[in-house]
Amino acid sequence: AEGALQSIFSEGFSTSIANDRAYIGGPASKPTGGASAEGKVVVLKKQGEMWVEETTLSASNGEANDYFGVSIAGTSDVLAIGAQGRSTGSFTDNGVVYVFERRGQSAWSQTAVLTPSNTSNASSFASARALDISADGNNIVVGQQADDSTASNAGSAVVFNRKLGWVETAY
Repeated sequence: AEGALQSIFSEGFSTSIANDRAYIGGPASKPTGGASAEGKVVVLKKQGEMWVEETTLSASNGEANDYFGVSIAGTSDVLAIGAQGRSTGSFTDNGVVYVFERRGQSAWSQTAVLTPSNTSNASSFASARALDISADGNNIVVGQQADDSTASNAGSAVVFNRKLGWVETAY
């Protein structure tokens, strides 16, 4: 864990903690076999009084300058990870949120990629400090700092619900 965490700490990081899990994101990190600033998240599990590395997560479709891990919000079983620089469709740097869910004791798998219905170029969806998850893990709120839907850079918040299949339920 020390080596993985050392590289994250030297490049900037984000954090979240929930019960016996701690999440440390390195948005400027290069995952093993990945690209520069693709980003990664280290998952730590508390064992007794010690924290030990459980796994390292990265986006299934990660690319350079995605900044996966720029924002993190999690429960013990659901983790939302922002990738502010991720481009989708015809948009550039609009950002996405990757959802990971824990199955069993330590098996994490990517289960969704969230994008807002009102996305635009460089909208800063999932930017730092713009992500939260409900205590039961069923709702994720994502900020979109530079949303231009109502006025230039007015911003917005988007809510997604897990019970409905991670669909957008409010904007």
